Amino acid sequence: MKNRVARLALILLAVAATCLSIGALILLTDNGEGNRFAEEHTVNDELLFSSGDVKSLRVESITNTIRVHETDTDTIRFHLNGSHAGPDENLLWLDSFSDNGELVVRVRRKHIVMFLFYYENVTLDIYLPKMTFERLNIDTTSADLDAQFLRASEFSYDTTSGDMHIGTLETGQTTINTTSGDVLINAMNGRLLFNSVSGEINARFEKLADDISISTTAGATRITLPANSEFRLDTSSVSGSVYCDFPLLRKERVRSDHEWSAVVGAGKIKITWGSVSGDLELLAR
Repeated sequence: MKNRVARLALILLAVAATCLSIGALILLTDNGEGNRFAEEHTVNDELLFSSGDVKSLRVESITNTIRVHETDTDTIRFHLNGSHAGPDENLLWLDSFSDNGELVVRVRRKHIVMFLFYYENVTLDIYLPKMTFERLNIDTTSADLDAQFLRASEFSYDTTSGDMHIGTLETGQTTINTTSGDVLINAMNGRLLFNSVSGEINARFEKLADDISISTTAGATRITLPANSEFRLDTSSVSGSVYCDFPLLRKERVRSDHEWSAVVGAGKIKITWGSVSGDLELLAR
């Protein structure tokens, strides 16, 4: 008798799980449109600021994709747009405040129980004039960052799993902290500090004028430098490999075959790479 009751309970549980899965699949397939489970709401919020009042900029967004556009105006514009199928029409909005020349803009959301029947497709478009910020900070959890052009004396990007793709990055110093997000920079200059667990970085330097520091657990690293670059390379790894296009001089082993240093040319600029199992590629262009 007990075995029959247990079997019946398992069957009912399996039926319930199947029904919920089918409902969720219908919702995701319809993207929240025209189904009986959730009503789709439009997101359209905008903030405008005069660039003359802003020295530094900080942007915070949890999951929404961030796209940065360069404009010929003197206005800094934020546009949160898209749709969601949540229980509240006013689920997402923009919030801002200024502190001593720093503008902080956040994507805010109401605290709700998402459960299964929730859909969101919202983008934060940022329109920036052709100006150089003292500091430009972007903090996300899983939001991707896509930018045509960024200029700042100091730029920092902190994320858990969001990917970053920048066309041209002009900075004095760039700091990137990520857990699993990948980074692609087509053209950059300045000092680079990159810390990651499994995220990969692919950065191309227009000119090597400052130090580069890379620290990963398992993420791959590819750095492309001008062919006439001169630097000192310090490496440390457990099982990762190093490929270098440049002729390495005075190669010295520190403690093992995976921990060594070498010099290219004068070697005044320092490239430091440390990883557990990630690989390093230093390419010449």
